[in-house]
Amino acid sequence: MAALQEACSELNRKPSERTIRTILKEGGARPRRPQSVEDRHNDPLLRTRIAILFYWECLEDAMIVDILAAEGWHMPLSAFVRMRKKLGMKRRLKQSEVDRREAEFKRIIKEELDEGRLSGYGRNLLQAHFATKEDRMLLLGRDRLFKYVKELDPIGLYNRTSSFTRRRGTYTTPGPDFCWSMDAHCKLEDFGFQIYAAIDAETRYILWIYCGPSSRTMVSVLAQYGRAAAHYGRTPHLIRVDKGKETLLLADGHFQHALRVRGPETTFTECFCFGTSVRNVRIESWWQQMTRAGLGQWGDYFRRLVKEGQYSKASKMDRISMKFIYTPMIRKQLQGFVRTWNKHKIRRQRNRPHVIPGRPHVLYNYSQRPNQGDPIDTEYIKALNETTKGWKIHEYLPKTTIEFCKDILRREGFPSGRAAPANFVQSLGKEEHEIAYARLRYRLRQLSDGEQASLEETLAPLGGRKWKPTSTSDEVLDLYKEHAEDEDQLLELNELFGDMAQLDFEGDGVDEEAAPEEFYQAYVEDWEDEDD
Repeated sequence: MAALQEACSELNRKPSERTIRTILKEGGARPRRPQSVEDRHNDPLLRTRIAILFYWECLEDAMIVDILAAEGWHMPLSAFVRMRKKLGMKRRLKQSEVDRREAEFKRIIKEELDEGRLSGYGRNLLQAHFATKEDRMLLLGRDRLFKYVKELDPIGLYNRTSSFTRRRGTYTTPGPDFCWSMDAHCKLEDFGFQIYAAIDAETRYILWIYCGPSSRTMVSVLAQYGRAAAHYGRTPHLIRVDKGKETLLLADGHFQHALRVRGPETTFTECFCFGTSVRNVRIESWWQQMTRAGLGQWGDYFRRLVKEGQYSKASKMDRISMKFIYTPMIRKQLQGFVRTWNKHKIRRQRNRPHVIPGRPHVLYNYSQRPNQGDPIDTEYIKALNETTKGWKIHEYLPKTTIEFCKDILRREGFPSGRAAPANFVQSLGKEEHEIAYARLRYRLRQLSDGEQASLEETLAPLGGRKWKPTSTSDEVLDLYKEHAEDEDQLLELNELFGDMAQLDFEGDGVDEEAAPEEFYQAYVEDWEDEDD
């Protein structure tokens, strides 16, 4: 470098590239050999990152190259494609192999249809579904996948296309995290399964989904919001919900947080929006997608059990049997659909130019538009979560009850203590899960009164007055009263902070581990822990 600087001063001008190369060569410098594809192939961190972006996030090559460059791994697109192929990551199969394995592919698709997972899926949802399944990954084009589904499920295709008659208006936001749309799905509530979810209105990314014994209480909704805020590190500019009383603590908690991060001049209506279910279009539209994708078949099946006298909401033993057998199955199906939805590609729509095309996961996490959310006040969110930690958000039955039910099923011929996943295709005999439910229900009903009394259910966290997080709750309650739809709802709100306490929530709470890459996956992992 000294010789180079001396030559530059003698020339009294900027040397050419050729001059610099000559001086460096005479000084013994050798050009650095660029890192080859083979060198990159040996980097375990890079291989792992590519596998995540390719298999888990289902991204196109160009998008993966851009993300890798932002993370410090620079390579041209052609080099990445060569590396991906060397790692065995294929986009498609050869036509000869597709033709040879056509019967196998149709069998796999038929099994998925029989389990109620693909009914109502379009091309992009189908492709995302099979691209994220490690055990059943089909490297087929979306058109060929859709062709097979049309052959195997013509009725499902008709039901899907017959729902396309609705007309929707324009719905736009300035960026991700501007509005979180939240709502409960009540179709399975009579059978003990309460579902609640939140969607980002800009990107249609599912932020979380909850399935358990309580989604219609203030504490449950507040706990879900607090966990999401802690995970994402931000809260939305605006929350849109129905006018239900279960969102009162949520409204108070979010308003108080907005006052802290935006300033005392912030008004309640700037951060919280009421609306009927019909007008809460983002989450309501997604509920329709989820129902068509298979959740609606659960409702049909459970109503059949009621009609046949196999389930009574008034029977404690029936409720325990229902939750024990079917909660893990429904949660797994919800997990799979959320993963598929967040990875599927939203197509560009000619007649609706305001619709942002792309994959919800990419649009939310790698958006080119500025994020509209508020960075969290860490201490406040931590304190907020402390108020609800005494309620185990993922528990659907106490562990002692779960183990008791497992022991019964083992004695009834189910070695694992669990039944196989549901298959909704009509067959000559009953499905394994239905047999398991009938036997468990029968055995529980044969127990003595004392034994039945010892089996506990997980109760909903009632008693909102105990959980009131801030002094602004009275102000928010007044705002809720202003939006009351009728006298009955007003009476409910007036009694909301009455002496409702029915449970003691003091305790050690839930051990919260670090959340994985996607927040809804944290719920799934905790769901699975409850089954162990």
